[in-house]
Amino acid sequence: MAECYLGCGLPHPRWSLEVVCFDVGRTYDVENEEVINIITTSSLAGARTDGVASFAGWQIFGAAGELDEESGRVRMNIAAGARDTQAFLEQISFHITVLARIKE
Repeated sequence: MAECYLGCGLPHPRWSLEVVCFDVGRTYDVENEEVINIITTSSLAGARTDGVASFAGWQIFGAAGELDEESGRVRMNIAAGARDTQAFLEQISFHITVLARIKE
């Protein structure tokens, strides 16, 4: 689970858009290991309203994982947003599956 603070979305019907990026997991040896595929999912885990909210909403627009060739770490990218100036997104849950193999 990722702790985040995405808040004060745009007034209804517009959505704010924020991209949360962070590295996860171990460091891969890019010379001796090959990352074949990275599968990611993400969902809302904690949201709130502050004051009187009208048409408040929260959304995960998408999630993607990528291997940073320089550091050898997997980077998680989550696009999320809130609708309404009183809507806040505080927690995002995520899951990453990395398919990798040792090079011969």
